[in-house]
Amino acid sequence: MRISFVQHGTGRWPVGGYRVVYEYARALADLGNEVTIIQAPHARPSDLPYPRRIRNAANFAARSMNLLGGFKPDSWFRVPPSVKVLWKPSLHNRWIPDADVVFATAWQTAEWVTQYPARCGRQYYLIQGLETCFEGVDEAQVMATWRAPFSRIVISRWLLNIAREMGLEAHYIPNGLNHDEFFIEIPQDHRDSRQVLMIYHHQACKDFSTGLQAVLKARESIPDLQVTAFGMFKRPLSLPGWIEYHRNPPRSKIRELYNKAAIFVSSSRVEGWGLPPCEAAQCGAALCVTDIGGHQEFAIHEETALLSPPGSALNLADNLVRLVNDDELRLRLARNGHEFVQRFTWPQSASALEKILCSS
Repeated sequence: MRISFVQHGTGRWPVGGYRVVYEYARALADLGNEVTIIQAPHARPSDLPYPRRIRNAANFAARSMNLLGGFKPDSWFRVPPSVKVLWKPSLHNRWIPDADVVFATAWQTAEWVTQYPARCGRQYYLIQGLETCFEGVDEAQVMATWRAPFSRIVISRWLLNIAREMGLEAHYIPNGLNHDEFFIEIPQDHRDSRQVLMIYHHQACKDFSTGLQAVLKARESIPDLQVTAFGMFKRPLSLPGWIEYHRNPPRSKIRELYNKAAIFVSSSRVEGWGLPPCEAAQCGAALCVTDIGGHQEFAIHEETALLSPPGSALNLADNLVRLVNDDELRLRLARNGHEFVQRFTWPQSASALEKILCSS
């Protein structure tokens, strides 16, 4: 089967939504499918300020000349040779190859895919989150793409519930995980319970500020609490000097950070599917996270994690203090969480997706 995925942006940085597409592409290719990913510098070039459009055009020309029109995100994800990645100036159908199936992967790409002719393939929509949470996004435009005549694939049950509430049909396939990349290297009972890890993101829906308030509150009762954070962006000015920060670390370093951590904290208000907490659980950290749909796929209160209401720094801090002070609880949740996430694999998710593609 010929399968195309269309994505906006360069894929240069380690973004969870891109990673899911690359993982699906690799797994579907392993099943014998012919998979192509089409990347464009921006989904809607006319929306960009003129100087930015010029820079994107120059960037495209440089990449095309240097890479003969191709692009792969090798700095953070190794796409196999069996998957073709094309770097194109836009997502207009003139740049989209003939295929049996074509996937929109975000609301901006969905607007393009609905206009594609039949030669581009049957139209599917991989819905990875509720993108209305992002700053500057028009809710009506996003939800209009949900109502477009796609076959919809959602990655979590809370997204499935939204589709059903809208009277829409959708297939639920949970994300897979790469267990060859993230795994336990340091036994959980050998870790310092005061070692805490967080991820930094500037988007308001990630609500890093609440997580920061929580660790500051927890440190009032645990003065030697040791906190590490990492992210794609420059170190935030709000971060106290005693918190260690790693900017855009390689995947091997991220695995090292997960393995050093006894506890992983996530204060997100919205997640399609919380990949970093899942990866932390793969590596043996206990989870202290918010009670949101994207965490509930793997975080069960008092069983695989401690959950707190989104936006509540006090509740998050209380849970963090519990885990630091109660080794038995922390180790039980960490071991249960690690065991629970083993059920998520990319071959399993890709097989489920292929079955849907073949039956429709």
